[in-house]
Amino acid sequence: MGKNSNPVIGAWYGMKWLLMGICYGPVDQIDRLTAGGREFWRGSITANTDLAVNSPELFGGKHKEGGLQGTLSVLMGAEDQAPPAALVAVHGDLVPGYRGLVMLLYNGLLSAMSPYIKPWAVRASRWTAGWRTPVWQPALAKVGMGMNPAHFIYRAHTDPVTGLGLDPADTFDLARMQQAAQTLYDEGLGLCLRWSRKDVVGDFVQRVCNHAGGVMATDFSTGLQYLKLLRGDYDIATLDLLDESNILELSSYEPGVLAGSVNQVIVKYRDIETNKDATVPANILASIEAQGGRIISQTNDYPGVWNKDLAGQLAERDARAYAALPAKIKLSVRGDLDIRKGDVRAFSWAKLQISRMPIRILDIDRGTPTDNRITLTCSQDVYAMPSSGWVSGQPGLWVKPDLTPQPVVAQRLVEASYRDLAAIMRPADRAQLTADSGFVGALAARPTNAAYGYQLTTRIATTGDFKPVASAPFAPTGLLHAVMAQEAGPTLVTLDSAVDIDQVVVGSEAIVDGEVCRVVAVNAGTAAVTLARGCVDSTPATHAAGARVWFTDGTTGADPTEYITGEAIQAKLLTVAGLGTLDPAAAITTSVTLAQRQIRPYPPGNLLIAGAAYPAVVEGALALTWSHRDRTLQADQLIDTAASNIGPEAGTTYTVAVYLNGVLDSTASGITATTITPAVSGDGTVQVQVTAQRDGYTSWQALTATFDYYRTARRITESGELRTTESGAQRIVET
Repeated sequence: MGKNSNPVIGAWYGMKWLLMGICYGPVDQIDRLTAGGREFWRGSITANTDLAVNSPELFGGKHKEGGLQGTLSVLMGAEDQAPPAALVAVHGDLVPGYRGLVMLLYNGLLSAMSPYIKPWAVRASRWTAGWRTPVWQPALAKVGMGMNPAHFIYRAHTDPVTGLGLDPADTFDLARMQQAAQTLYDEGLGLCLRWSRKDVVGDFVQRVCNHAGGVMATDFSTGLQYLKLLRGDYDIATLDLLDESNILELSSYEPGVLAGSVNQVIVKYRDIETNKDATVPANILASIEAQGGRIISQTNDYPGVWNKDLAGQLAERDARAYAALPAKIKLSVRGDLDIRKGDVRAFSWAKLQISRMPIRILDIDRGTPTDNRITLTCSQDVYAMPSSGWVSGQPGLWVKPDLTPQPVVAQRLVEASYRDLAAIMRPADRAQLTADSGFVGALAARPTNAAYGYQLTTRIATTGDFKPVASAPFAPTGLLHAVMAQEAGPTLVTLDSAVDIDQVVVGSEAIVDGEVCRVVAVNAGTAAVTLARGCVDSTPATHAAGARVWFTDGTTGADPTEYITGEAIQAKLLTVAGLGTLDPAAAITTSVTLAQRQIRPYPPGNLLIAGAAYPAVVEGALALTWSHRDRTLQADQLIDTAASNIGPEAGTTYTVAVYLNGVLDSTASGITATTITPAVSGDGTVQVQVTAQRDGYTSWQALTATFDYYRTARRITESGELRTTESGAQRIVET
């Protein structure tokens, strides 16, 4: 026999019935299935379901490791769950229903070339399903993709199988527990935290409290427990006072010390999409600078945090606590005082020159029944640090810096340009944007030296809550010392009230009013900057003295939310300083309305009128020329107005409008060339405007010039003066 032209190089491997146990059930939802780390199904399963799996190329197809192709039965673990019909058909009535267990039953191809089964993973969620007691506060249980921390604590105490099986009415102060649950729900602090029978309940509850930023406290008048959240929800002026009148002994007072203090917090979390550990850092920039650039890092492990945004919030929370350098205090008070763990009290001590400092009760030692004293371990409360007061003493030469966050006064909200998107988005992602897609960025000037960044919060229109979307540094900025003329540039300007100009880099972007420029040169000592004019989708314009110049590259707070044309976006910028984050109520609201900026064609550049750029006077024929621009070719480059032709983008035409003494005199449209000589009906002040059109969109700005115009050349004497008639009229050159 001849040789086989299709030799066997391997085999497909399958299994008739593969039964996999996932977890205790029931669960509320299964929304993702993976094998070998690769997703083969995503959706929402809320009841027992049969799925058709058709991913034969999942592991590389038949020439590599094959894929999955078959049928999958999903059993959600209900208490009345029936046996899988497929197994009953094979094994008869002896097959159990696997009640209380989440199971997968698969029949089909599993791999190629290798008989080893890839590890499967299931993303299952449980919020209200499977409670062995009545569901407590079901409307507050689900927070994002996670469960409310208060509900974790409630279940750990009351579940009769995996928990302590306690009666909630005899265990919890339910009103206070509900208040904590509502706060956590409003904050969006939901956890995806594993809980199994082997977990010690006390350790598990402590882990939940660490995530939530709280402690379990006991009301000793009732014996009931509740979750006490460590928040700044109090008025320092009304707090009960601990001082010499009721403190029996001040054992120790240790003020916070900057040297060697933590100035970087790294939060470790479990990403719900990758099912892998990830980290988010939060730097305390003022502390890093004060310690000579030395970074002292602290890693906090929060396995219940499931996405980067929530991890970032906890990192900022912890960084704020470290940045405050809180004092540590140990004292003893009379045993009859009503004090609970987590409470905040005002603390005064004349010898230490301390007046009404807020302190948080971290631990309570009630001693013995015969010892009428309570020993308290406390910490200066970081949530109310701005309200701390100090008894005035002998003045010294050193003035304590104000580390409280102050509102951002100089700020601006802008719609992202095509260049902005080209700089941060992959081409494939950019191609998915629609014409109505738009993004927002924020610019902010440092309000005080103590401020080292800000949190960008936004909302649509004028109602609803502001949501945190990004953190950003402050932008270098300054005010024009004199008028910045309309010209082709480059233009040398000097800045007044300049801030952080030493951070400006040659080649980076600057914005003056609506004009985008490129930094050609910068002198931080004199605050002198040379700017190339009319870059990206803007054109040269005149800018008044006092106009603000922003330096934007690397300092723009970018909101990742995709908005649509016509939406008005409002923002509040919350300053972050040494003593925390600005109260949103004190922040200034700014806004921008999206106008399809990123999809519009670029206006032309290099406008010449009778061969000159931006002349004051033009005589004779009004010969206009310009140069093509192409946003897709320019991408993230800063091409100024003086550059020659680029492009144009396919389908681009131009419209030229001529105004005489403020009245439209003529219009020409559909122009594909870069030159035109329009007729003007008289002499006077003329303004020409050249705009680009493509696919029904008009350029964001018009290329514009204004000048005195004379249809015929005027007669000038040898000394350069205009010749006039006896009546005073100008004399013209006759042709």
